[in-house]
Amino acid sequence: MSRKVALIGTCPSRNLALALPEDWECWVCSPGNQNFPRVDLWFELHGDLDFPGEDWRPYLDWLNAQSFPVMVPPRRPHPARDGSSRSSAS
Repeated sequence: MSRKVALIGTCPSRNLALALPEDWECWVCSPGNQNFPRVDLWFELHGDLDFPGEDWRPYLDWLNAQSFPVMVPPRRPHPARDGSSRSSAS
């Protein structure tokens, strides 16, 4: 049997996922979905949640308190903090 997965972001069409049959998995992302009523797995795509000037601690605390699986990318230093650059000048 094949796996059915709905990837749910914060677009208004996200509410269509609420009508999916139970054999669909709902994989949800984004701080804007913290109150989404149906979550089988949470995935966080953003690797810069510690960007200077932003306070993501409440969101990260919320993620850590959840009982559903949470997937996050490996932590990488942000160029604004480590002095490196994403582009190189010729």
